[in-house]
Amino acid sequence: MNTRNALQSVIQKFTAIFCIAALASGHVLWANPQQPAPTSSENQSARLPADQLDSLVAPIALYPDPLLSQVLIASTYPLEIIQLQQWLGQNKNLKDKALADAVQKQDWDPSIQAMAGLPDVVKQLADNVKWTTDLGNAFLAQQDDVMAAVQRMRKTAEDKGNLRSNEQMKVETKTIESKQVIVIEQANPQVVYVPSYNPTVVYGPPVYPYPPVYYPPPGYYAAGMAISFGVGGCDGCDVERRLVLWVQLGRRQQQYHHQQQQQLQLQLGRQPRERR
Repeated sequence: MNTRNALQSVIQKFTAIFCIAALASGHVLWANPQQPAPTSSENQSARLPADQLDSLVAPIALYPDPLLSQVLIASTYPLEIIQLQQWLGQNKNLKDKALADAVQKQDWDPSIQAMAGLPDVVKQLADNVKWTTDLGNAFLAQQDDVMAAVQRMRKTAEDKGNLRSNEQMKVETKTIESKQVIVIEQANPQVVYVPSYNPTVVYGPPVYPYPPVYYPPPGYYAAGMAISFGVGGCDGCDVERRLVLWVQLGRRQQQYHHQQQQQLQLQLGRQPRERR
């Protein structure tokens, strides 16, 4: 095994441990323990209820854990997602290592750079920027609740017979810290399979409406096949940068997120809200 493959193997195992820990405990590992906690009234006014969170995460809850983590982080940078989509459109000739080298030169968060090998996911996030922004805001404000919503939606899909291991992904229920956790891993660690599904087909009718993003029509699915798969990923774009998903989120990053959201609102023709 060469040095690069050895590094990929170590990082994949390390990432998997952190993903499982976060899913099990509901505590995202990057939270800054030194940051003052919001007051109780601020928490209550900003919190989304469980039904709304379930619908919010529905389009991505069945993603493999490393990809899910990457998307959740990237959703907190909606402006950079749009910039990445535009950049990918202008650099369609770049592939594999050339793409990885070029995207690393862009002044974007590493979680955004790592999305370059997943153009279909980038398109979904960029084309539905309001949902992406809502998802990112919820993840920043209610990390534990978002991860709990992912588990609820996975359990719903599993109970309906729509979530099980196949050639693209491995689904397991593990007991971690006395909690039952549904873990989804890529069947082949070197290939990123991106699930595509209609939440109504996979989970059933929602209590709170699912996000108005594009979903494959219900008639698209063959019998017993509620989920289809696309392939994404490029050499160097994903695996070697996943450790960044577990960094601390301090005050400077929080301020940066707020500035990005203000810029995005201006681009959409909205008046930015004052920060409280």
